[in-house]
Amino acid sequence: MCILSPKMVEVASDENIEVITLADVLGVEGEEGDFRVRLRLRPRYVDVDKCTGCGDCSEKCPARIPDPYNAKLSETRCIRVPFPQAVPGAALIDPDTCRWITKGKCGNCAKACQAGAVDFGQREREETLRVGAVIAAPGYRPFDASRKTEYGYGVHANVVTSLEFERILAANGPTLGRVVRPSDGREVRKLAFIQCVGSRDVTVGNGYCSGVCCMYATKQALMAKEHLSSIEPTIFFIDMRAHGKDFEKYYNDAASRHGVRYLRGLVSGIRERQRTKNLLLRFLDADGRMREEEFDMVVLSIGLEAPLDMSEVLEIKTNQYGFAASDSFVPIRSSREGVLVCGAAQEPKDIPDTVTQATAAAGLASQRLHCARGSLLTRREHPPERDVGGEEPRVGVIICRCGSNIGGFLDVPAVVDYAAGLPGVAFAAERIYACSQDAQEWIRQAVQEHGLNRLVVASCTPRTHQPLFRETLRSAGINKYLFEMANIREHCSWVHMREPEKATRKAKHLVRMAVEKARRLEPLEEGESAV
Repeated sequence: MCILSPKMVEVASDENIEVITLADVLGVEGEEGDFRVRLRLRPRYVDVDKCTGCGDCSEKCPARIPDPYNAKLSETRCIRVPFPQAVPGAALIDPDTCRWITKGKCGNCAKACQAGAVDFGQREREETLRVGAVIAAPGYRPFDASRKTEYGYGVHANVVTSLEFERILAANGPTLGRVVRPSDGREVRKLAFIQCVGSRDVTVGNGYCSGVCCMYATKQALMAKEHLSSIEPTIFFIDMRAHGKDFEKYYNDAASRHGVRYLRGLVSGIRERQRTKNLLLRFLDADGRMREEEFDMVVLSIGLEAPLDMSEVLEIKTNQYGFAASDSFVPIRSSREGVLVCGAAQEPKDIPDTVTQATAAAGLASQRLHCARGSLLTRREHPPERDVGGEEPRVGVIICRCGSNIGGFLDVPAVVDYAAGLPGVAFAAERIYACSQDAQEWIRQAVQEHGLNRLVVASCTPRTHQPLFRETLRSAGINKYLFEMANIREHCSWVHMREPEKATRKAKHLVRMAVEKARRLEPLEEGESAV
């Protein structure tokens, strides 16, 4: 989310992009240049324009449901903002469990909402869009691990899927990043990963490699070691496919420098110890011997399957596994002219390959629609830029916790207090996620309320987040070049995660340098020239 969230906020704030959530594509009719896309829009039961994302409604909601964001490993409320960096940052209601919708009782959320955003009168509706091209990126379906009954998923409490383990590792996950067992909350000592669960397996109809499992298992093993240095991860594999840029080096470093054990072997079954809930793995090793080994927890590296109903809805051909059939030389081109595909819907692939394909698809779609290029374009209207030339610097400093990526390794309140006492600083505060959509509105208000004319955000890398914060500052009426970032994640908390005092001291130095630079910044103007 650290990369995706600011991009989504930029997309949502762009006047030339319409984001439609809770929508299902029912069909695509017409031809290239004149498609009619039929959508089913499901009700949110909350007015997005009124909702402030304050959370008052969630506090009063009595209905608890498994949290889909945390892979159902924890509970959430029936009405809630789906996750901290959601776009839009507004609440929604689960209609299947809401007592008002199902029984006509309760209504606590509507009473608690001071903005009057809860709207039980919303209904499902259909809408048709006229478009010239379609880019399909529906993603993938995770393999259902319960189909491999020999591994006991859903039966043994300490057997989890890789997606569930990803949430366990997450700082804002169900265990706040602590590597513990679901059965008893005990820290894991011996951890096993089983590869190719639902991939390269003709018995479940998936004779293909999912292409991502080897590397995400390696990443998760290393993250587990970072969170709990005493853990002993073992990855059971058939073939290690580290085929991407520097992937082989990453794999070799994990094995030689970080203590990740790679064991070539085929796991045939898992038994649970009744008293301890430990797991006994039976496997065939590379020498053809049957062996057994006991572990505290097992992670199933599940594969990627094709999304359901894609071919029927888009009226495109698929291959034997359900992925979009495409041109060998132009893999983003589907069997239907004007309908392009990218990402795992075309075939299983990782994020870098998906981004590459998405860029190609956008370029090809733009090429096909060149005759109409710019005809619907609107320019963003900003408030008049305040002349700060004669003003003394009034710097606002925002310290981001980045969940616990920063807040878990250094003393954020101490850094905020230090920043507040620096020369020229008129306002200092912290945010859990400074890049979230609601945080941008909060920053705009802070600039106006405190009369700020400079802004410093101490968070992660400016490579991905600087454009977002600059645009936020400009929308508050301040020249966007009166902004500076301090990287206290990659340059501080991540490299000093076992030295919180030193990390805090270094963060203060980085913030001080950023503030000093911000005090000396001058407004810059951008010019346009013909090409």
